[in-house]
Amino acid sequence: MLMRWNNHGFGGFAPGFWAVNDLQRDLGRLFQSFDDSRTFAAPGWQAAAGAEPKLKVSDTADELRVYAEVPGFRAEDIQVSFDDGVLEIRAQRSDAAPEGYVAQRRERGSSSFSRRLTLQVRVDGEKIEAELKNGILELRLPKQAEARPRSIAVKAT
Repeated sequence: MLMRWNNHGFGGFAPGFWAVNDLQRDLGRLFQSFDDSRTFAAPGWQAAAGAEPKLKVSDTADELRVYAEVPGFRAEDIQVSFDDGVLEIRAQRSDAAPEGYVAQRRERGSSSFSRRLTLQVRVDGEKIEAELKNGILELRLPKQAEARPRSIAVKAT
């Protein structure tokens, strides 16, 4: 039997510690894949219907920027609303064939999602901008003046 070199003085107990470490790593991967895909399926897989897009939220001094992955959706398919500090992104895509055509094969079906995000910063709802480019929805949410950080001068006496 081969054993790992152990310089910590654990003797015969070291393999048990390695097993616990391996278990902890595997559980971390399992929960990370759950967080990534919202299901217990293999990492990177998402349910076709109702899957939420992955988000990235950046906070600058003047605005929040929200990036949502929405591949396959057109700008007309997406609705963005803001009410009382809650940002909602909804989208619905149908699999209907263009007028005059008959679908010969359908490997991609209808899809929809709804994602609500409660903001911790007061934003100016009238100035929110949204842009869809290469499957990424970018939202720019300007902060209200009182929510922006400000510098306070220190006076010497």
